[in-house]
Amino acid sequence: MVKKLLKWSAGLLGLLVLAVGCLIALAWWRSNSALDQHYPPVQAQVDWAGGDLQRGEYLVRTRGCADCHGQDLSGGVVIDAPPFGQLVASNLTPVGVGDDYYQKHLVNVLRGGLDRNGQSLIFMPSHDYMTMTDAEVADMAAYLSTIPAAENPALPPMNVGPLPRVLWLFGAFPLVSREHMDLSLEPAQSIVVEASADYGAHVVSMCKGCHGGQLAGLTSPVAPDTPNPANLTPTGSMANWSEQDFFTAMREGRRPDGSQINEFMPWKTVSQMSDVEIRAIWLYLRTLPPRAQGENG
Repeated sequence: MVKKLLKWSAGLLGLLVLAVGCLIALAWWRSNSALDQHYPPVQAQVDWAGGDLQRGEYLVRTRGCADCHGQDLSGGVVIDAPPFGQLVASNLTPVGVGDDYYQKHLVNVLRGGLDRNGQSLIFMPSHDYMTMTDAEVADMAAYLSTIPAAENPALPPMNVGPLPRVLWLFGAFPLVSREHMDLSLEPAQSIVVEASADYGAHVVSMCKGCHGGQLAGLTSPVAPDTPNPANLTPTGSMANWSEQDFFTAMREGRRPDGSQINEFMPWKTVSQMSDVEIRAIWLYLRTLPPRAQGENG
């Protein structure tokens, strides 16, 4: 009897291993196929010569570029965990992208989720930036084109492991950036930088990659060893916050109860925003309808 049980157990274990192997192989093949696909370039009429370098530096510093690409923009490892592999943000200086990259390719990156070859970027939250105005894109390009070359010999190559591929297969991980681009969205035509809910709606687009399309948070982490992104609607954790509480959280990373906000939430980046922008975000969040955690449909 014991021998039979052992035999059955070994057989079931073998089938399980085979099933997992087949799942990984399928995920590998499907993800490679998606990443190998080519797309046409994004059509845009950007006045590159009109880019404002100072405004561009502000946008680069406050829209999260340095969180992944490093303070000197020479690249960084975003996720480094054996099942995930190493998900790497590239070197954005001339060492990594060349001298004329931005005017040629920045529109495709931000509005198409595409690399210089017309293929999907990997784990790049391009969808957070696709409604930026032409002027904002030109401003960012103006600044990025001036940053000094910075070597980063410690930067490893991109190495996508099996877990993000399997999660992607089930729609649980944003591996293929192109798939998250809503191409029906039009870039904002013009904006007025002011403390208003309308401007806040424009700025807060950068928050949706983690907090969800309706800003209701997520029911699972975005990356290993991080908390679930918070629900920013009136039923979420900020339900009883005042405007000053929000400013303190964004400037100091501290909640009203004194607890510290996890640094995966890039409050240090947001802290560099002007008072006008932080207040605009607050005003917009106050207009959101109540939603349950993760209710982003």
